[in-house]
Amino acid sequence: MEEISLEKNYRSSQSILDFSEKSLTLKAQDWERLNIGEIEEKITSLDSDVERKNTLIKAFKANEEKKRFFLKLKRLLTIQIIK
Repeated sequence: MEEISLEKNYRSSQSILDFSEKSLTLKAQDWERLNIGEIEEKITSLDSDVERKNTLIKAFKANEEKKRFFLKLKRLLTIQIIK
């Protein structure tokens, strides 16, 4: 069986590909231990074959996400009360 490495992506922007690659080395929990070097050795970096403008990726850690959720909820509730 022959192994073929795919290194070109025709659908996603480069920023999405870079983010997805980086996310493979992020801990799910603060207590988790990862061998990032070992993980990175197994990753095949992809190059985008499309150019997309205005690609924006936002990511939060769990405690930040919780805080942002409640701030947004508070804003939404405040808007409802004012109306």
